[in-house]
Amino acid sequence: MQNQNSVIPIIGLDLGNHNIKSSSGFICRSVCKEFNYSDEVNERGFIVYEGKKYVIGSGDFDHTKEKSRKLNTMPLFLYALYKSLKVVSTNVNVVIGLPLVQHQNKLLVKEMREKYKKSFGFQITTVYHDRTETIDVYYNVSNVIVFPECVGAYYSLPTKIMSQDLLLVDIGGGTINLALFLDEELQDFDTIPQGTNNVYSRIADAANEHNLGATFSVEDIVRYMQFGQIIWEGVVDPMDYVDAIIDAFALTIVNQIKRRHANYKAYKILLSGGGAQIMNEALNRYITATVIDNNLFANAIGFHLIGCEFYGY
Repeated sequence: MQNQNSVIPIIGLDLGNHNIKSSSGFICRSVCKEFNYSDEVNERGFIVYEGKKYVIGSGDFDHTKEKSRKLNTMPLFLYALYKSLKVVSTNVNVVIGLPLVQHQNKLLVKEMREKYKKSFGFQITTVYHDRTETIDVYYNVSNVIVFPECVGAYYSLPTKIMSQDLLLVDIGGGTINLALFLDEELQDFDTIPQGTNNVYSRIADAANEHNLGATFSVEDIVRYMQFGQIIWEGVVDPMDYVDAIIDAFALTIVNQIKRRHANYKAYKILLSGGGAQIMNEALNRYITATVIDNNLFANAIGFHLIGCEFYGY
């Protein structure tokens, strides 16, 4: 461990419902599963925590709404710390987030802080063709700050943008946070309890209906959307239903903006989060919005800056 006089590193972690992001630029899918024989054959590395082996980036999404109560996040949290810190033993301060509405619930904030503020010992195993390498890792999470998502993204913005009247729309995998900033202060906020995982789920339903006998999952659909098509029984499905589903979801966001903010046309509307890119074109059919720089990492970057300010770095 570090000596008491050394500077304790600060890591901002966005424990998203679709991706885990860190302020150091690390990202991985928010899924993990227990290591099995197929992983051994495919030479996948794994993390060992509390006696169990977990493969990171493979498995099913955990759709638990309360982030403090998700079952799969601890291996993901530790792996993200390791990939961000790149050391095997250290003290560390962590800033993590909760959706705006959840952050109002002091019990959820307390659960989040207590879940991660502790000492951890785990192993990282890398599998090569002819050998494996295992590293013992020891981290003491000295302190945990739990900050509202979307507000974190706001603090990642350049000062000249922060000074404007802003409506920030943070589009995540499980939630969409709306935050209004006037005179550089948070004035109003709301959380839509849906996100891009809901979009992918609806696309999966449409794909399964279109391709008789298919049982595509959200994870499958994410892959096929990268290809732009599905080949089922030798027949190409161009996934023409995707645009209509995205457009309908964009209207859900736009209607909530209009209900909540009658003067939305007077604000600069900014899009952040992992869903900003996929929703950008559809949203701009109804409103004028701009995707911010580093939209995917905005919360994590903002969390890090908040931690630096809090600890006087």
